Order: sequence, then C-alpha cells, then structure tokens
Amino acid sequence: MFTSDFGTKEANFSDPSSGDEAAIGSFTANYVGKIATSTTKLRDLEQFWNTQTGVFMLEQPQVLTVSQNDGKKASITLNASDTLNDVRDKLNQAISEGLGQGVYTSGSNANNFVTFVETPTDGGMETVKGTMLVRSVIPGYSGELTFSSAYGEIIDALGLNTVQSAQETSYTASVYNAHDGTVIAQNVKTSGNMLKGVIGRNIDVEFDAMSGVNAVWSDKDKNFILTPEEGTRTSFLHIVKNNISFQTGSNKGEKISLDIGDMSSAGLGVKGVNLMTSQRASEAISVLDEAIRNLSAQRTKIGTYQNELEHTLENLTAENTGLVGAERRIRDADMSKSMMDLVKFQIIH
Repeated sequence: MFTSDFGTKEANFSDPSSGDEAAIGSFTANYVGKIATSTTKLRDLEQFWNTQTGVFMLEQPQVLTVSQNDGKKASITLNASDTLNDVRDKLNQAISEGLGQGVYTSGSNANNFVTFVETPTDGGMETVKGTMLVRSVIPGYSGELTFSSAYGEIIDALGLNTVQSAQETSYTASVYNAHDGTVIAQNVKTSGNMLKGVIGRNIDVEFDAMSGVNAVWSDKDKNFILTPEEGTRTSFLHIVKNNISFQTGSNKGEKISLDIGDMSSAGLGVKGVNLMTSQRASEAISVLDEAIRNLSAQRTKIGTYQNELEHTLENLTAENTGLVGAERRIRDADMSKSMMDLVKFQIIH
C-alpha cells in the first residue's frame, strides 16, 4: 500500500463570544500516513524517503527494468514528479509493448496489465486501496516478471509482493510422421510449453506459451482469465540432420561423420534464466549444472572427432608418402629403360 508523506485536513473555527456559529477563519493541518491516490506524486510518498538519512531516492531519475523469463526486457524511468497514474501508465506500456504481451489482448484490455486501486472491490484482485497491481497474461515460468534497478532501494520502496503465483498450462500432444502418418508419440501430457525428447532423444521443441490459449479480461475477477481454444492445433516440423561427412579414404564408404549439438543459450536451456532474486538464482543452479554437463559432453565428443581426424590424417600422410615414393621409382625405372633404348638405337645406327 502506498501512503503519502503528508496529508491535509481542513477545519473551521468561529468566535464563541459572538454567539455566531458562522466560521470566521480556517486552517489546514498536515498529517502523516494518508493513503495515496492516483494523483499523488512519488516525491510525496513516504516509501521513497529514507527515514534515517532524510534522503529522497528519486533526487535523480532512476531506471526500473522489467524482465520477462523468456529473455525480453523493458525499462521505464521514474521521476520525482511522476504521479502513481504516470507510473501505472509507464509500467503498462512496458509490459504491453516492450514485452509484447499486448498482442494477446484486445482493445482497451491492453491497459489492464497494471492498475491502481482507488475504489476497492468486494471480490477479485483489487481489494486493497492504495495498491498497484501488475499482471502478466503469459502463463507459467515464461511469463513471470522480475523488477530490478541499479538503485536497489527503489525495489524496496515499491514493496513488490506476489499476489498470485504463476501456473503452467497443461497440454496433450500427439506426434505423427507427416509423410506416412505413423505414430511417433500419442497423447503425451506435458506441463509448460516445451516438448523434451518426445520427437527424438536429442530433440526439444519449444512453442509459444500462449499457443491454444485465449486471454479474456474479467471485470468480476479484475484479472485476465485464460481459457483453452476449441479444437486441436496442428504444427509441422521439418527435421534434418546437422551432421557433416568427410571423405577420408580413396574407397567408397571411407568417411567420418561429425555432428555438433546446439550450444546456443536456447539449446543449452539457459536462455532467459532469471538471476534477479536469490530464490531464482538458487533454482537456476541445477539448470546451469545441466548446461555445463552438456557442454562438457559436447567438448568430449569434439575431442574424439579431433583425435580420429588426426589419426586419419597421419595414415593418409603415410600413404601419400608411399605413393609419392612408388611414383618416383616408377619414373626412375622408365627413365632407365628410355636411356637403354636410346643407346641401343645409337649403336644400331
């Protein structure tokens, strides 16, 4: 809840000796702790003042970064003169346009990612006056939002808390060979937007987290409600081998095939790893350990390829040396025979 550093309260007073109850003067008293409104400026919020040192956190404009777990980021600048309405609009634009979540909503609902509660409701999400609600329409880990700032006290001042934890969507997938219709996998249940090892042992398929999902704003719940689309969604994948073949001998079939896995951040599973909080950093340890193991295994495989190629190169070098020597001896023999024929011809003639 945002509270202002000061509030105002008006009072009237009259002259009791005159018997006249009409007010002959008034005064305005300041008091601390009034619940902020949407027009309250950040410089008037007690959360943005250090009570021990009296330093105002936004003496200079500060940048607040909103990170989405799929790797997207958007930044806004907070100024002392910004009202809570301004902050709401900036955050809403950052999520809707900067993070691209607006494409999943329609019309005026694109302005509901962030709302400031001035009139609480009996039910739904907006029940506490003076609070700002930040929503992500993308389900699961991919849509989780993290806030960061070079000036860490800004995060403390905002008092961010999780109201509703993200939940992964559940899918049932079937995989068929598009050429002959044979079943590769049928009715595989998965949580989240990743099919790991279903199509093949080393093939992971990531699809849009909003695939097959509709987002509808609910005035009753004051939140986006996610519902599944009707019917079945079909996608086609064309998978080809990425191995490279080298002809290493003079005969058919004497070749070496090399395949190198995807060592990009997405291929290693570390794309969008969230390290903004201690909890997320702790959860990321196992992901990073797995990525290191995969990278080490790939390096080992490449080392094996290198040794095999070096061994083949040595054999080919030795074979080439032998062929060159044989060819030289043949040339020498041909020259000797030619000289003998020349001498013989000269003697005869």
